Amino acid sequence: METGLSFDPRLEAVLARLAEVEPAAAAAAGGALAAVLEGVAASAWPEVARRFSCLTDDGYPVEFAWSSRDEAVRWTAEVAGPEAEAAARPALARALFSRLTGGPAPDPGPGWRPPPAPRFGAWLGGRHDAEASRYKLYLEGACAADWKEPLETALGRRATWRMTGHDGVGLEHYGRITGLTRWGLARGCAALGLDAGPLFGLGLDRDHDEPFGHVCGFSIAETGGKPSAITLFPAWLRVRSGPDALSRLLSAAAALGSPATVLRALAGGGAPDCGRLGLVGVGCTADGRRWLQAGWRPGAARPAVQRIGS
Repeated sequence: METGLSFDPRLEAVLARLAEVEPAAAAAAGGALAAVLEGVAASAWPEVARRFSCLTDDGYPVEFAWSSRDEAVRWTAEVAGPEAEAAARPALARALFSRLTGGPAPDPGPGWRPPPAPRFGAWLGGRHDAEASRYKLYLEGACAADWKEPLETALGRRATWRMTGHDGVGLEHYGRITGLTRWGLARGCAALGLDAGPLFGLGLDRDHDEPFGHVCGFSIAETGGKPSAITLFPAWLRVRSGPDALSRLLSAAAALGSPATVLRALAGGGAPDCGRLGLVGVGCTADGRRWLQAGWRPGAARPAVQRIGS
């Protein structure tokens, strides 16, 4: 029987590159992914196990990630093969969270409700550095935070809320919105008690009334019920795979003082068979710290533009 990693050599190749720069973190990530992907590797439908997921635009069931905040190894993955119903995946994800942490999975909180017809149900994410591993449970469903209505009032439009991430400490709510402008972003951040200013200069410099593309993905992190950070995935930060896009991102990371060691390892020098960029985001915390982040998808480069909030 295949293990969670051996079902696809692309995973082993990514982890091998990461091990060259962050050996302890890469080893921890490999062990965790092997456990999480057991159901995918043992799928009764092996012919679709590498292409069924809505986590990525080509259906691959794993996405790695990089952030300029640190050099941790990050990933998000499916918790079962394609034959598992979406409605059953939250329970599977919670069981895996407990298995990896040795403790109970976090409670989604009062008011959270799953969608009537879930698309993916749940994912599990990991973050590993040289000292520790942390995990996040992603549950598909509506946001029920107290700040949701004031935020949408300030924005002047409703958002589509897709899921909430739970790591046992704080929550992060993910959604998308149409027609968001710079003015709207400033008003929305003010309603959350955040300052949008640090985001500008990271790719958001547009006219005040020019929308951030038709659809803009975003997330709001909260701690103790209070918003603590915002991340945006603007439409024009959608990138085509290739060395130019990667070079631009590496240059932006350098401007923030980040060596982007993990991103460089994920990219493997920009070789097409090492993978491709996913969504690119910009974020800031309530105290003004800002960052860049990007997903990295194993496998060959594709010419298609990545879809925000798909």
